[in-house]
Amino acid sequence: MICAIVLVAIGILLYLLAPKRKRGKEQPEKYPVNFEAVRKYFKFPDEVDFILRRVEDFVKAHPELGSLVNPYAFTLAVRQQESGRPGREFGVLHPEAIDTDLKTQLEWFLWTLLKDTERWSSGKLWNNWDKDQFKDFIEYFAKKYAPVGAENDPRGLNRFWEKNVRHYYELFRAEGGEKE
Repeated sequence: MICAIVLVAIGILLYLLAPKRKRGKEQPEKYPVNFEAVRKYFKFPDEVDFILRRVEDFVKAHPELGSLVNPYAFTLAVRQQESGRPGREFGVLHPEAIDTDLKTQLEWFLWTLLKDTERWSSGKLWNNWDKDQFKDFIEYFAKKYAPVGAENDPRGLNRFWEKNVRHYYELFRAEGGEKE
């Protein structure tokens, strides 16, 4: 009996002393975000791991997504700002995305971000807008994604969207993570 207790204690000690990467589940700290800020300010802590893993998979398939902004921090910032209820987590109102689930909302958001990254990079912006009228990609994305005066924004909250997303993006991105 004492031998079993000693062996269990040794096993626990070895587990605790082992480097984090060898403990089984991969640690989320591998992502280029400021986890201290995410833990402190992100309103949806149960979603962090899911969102970051999905963004990672998307970035692996579409590396150009990270050419303008840190897609991990930007996605968390948009989720924070939108704060949508289930089925509207990212505020995607397309008929195939609305009232679905976090996975679908996130996928639609990532495809939107990718398409607008491509548009910005090519200079062929949505609605034939002129790239020179925007100070950066975030301003362009905000105007398209959450337009001020939109019919679906009766309280006028979109006027704060860019400022808030920019604030959370800066807060959530890892130091040196911005590529703009």
